[in-house]
Amino acid sequence: MHKYTLILILFVLYSIETMNGQSIGEHNRLVRPRIRHKPTKPKPVATPLYTFYSIKSLDDLQNKHPDKLNNTSNIFHFKDTKSSLYYSKKDHQWVELKLANPDDPVQKFPLEYWIPASYCLDSTSGSGGTASRAITVLYEVAVENYMDIYAGLPTFAIHEAAGLSLGVKIGKQVAVTLFFSCAVNEGEVIQLQYRPSYVIVPEMEAVSYKFTGKSLKKKKVKKIKPFKTLIIDAPEHQCWATRNINDLQCHRPINHRHVIRF
Repeated sequence: MHKYTLILILFVLYSIETMNGQSIGEHNRLVRPRIRHKPTKPKPVATPLYTFYSIKSLDDLQNKHPDKLNNTSNIFHFKDTKSSLYYSKKDHQWVELKLANPDDPVQKFPLEYWIPASYCLDSTSGSGGTASRAITVLYEVAVENYMDIYAGLPTFAIHEAAGLSLGVKIGKQVAVTLFFSCAVNEGEVIQLQYRPSYVIVPEMEAVSYKFTGKSLKKKKVKKIKPFKTLIIDAPEHQCWATRNINDLQCHRPINHRHVIRF
């Protein structure tokens, strides 16, 4: 069994070229790449409207820009501590999110399994052929993975803060369009699959503050235990070719919205 790397391009219309061979499960199925394209970033998932500020430190915010704290739609990122300050509408207080240990290394991993993006093209009785196609997929982390995360802030805020601290763009949902062009040889069965990557966010702290109108007064510190979440980046994606149909996932139902449970 061998594999060829595919290149991802966002929002490309799909087309199917001529091919000699039978698809397994349904018609119009896929193949191995021959043409490479420049990858682009996935489409970001929409988030509520906020104004972001990058400031040296929490002290600078209180001493030089305390008026900014009157607007609860403002979000602050502090360069010195790599922490972020958000307003919790649930608790009616400001909350600073930061890593419990800033020296914790970033732990990135590929998903433990591959996800099929297409059915299979069976050319075991044909002469092969070529195909081009774009498939839009959406993958997301199951809601239950976030049930124990600090509930005073929206999940996106925790992701944003953790990503800034770790230097990695992360989130719970990714929508991308996979574009590929490939050829199937005589006697081969081919299928497109992709594999996202994720990160383990180390233990974090949520420090709550009461704004007195002039300064922030610390109230309490709550721990946020480590959790896994998606890296917002082009997923690894490949065209798998084999002469043994059992090597692939030809009969697995294809659902372009995949839920990941860590």
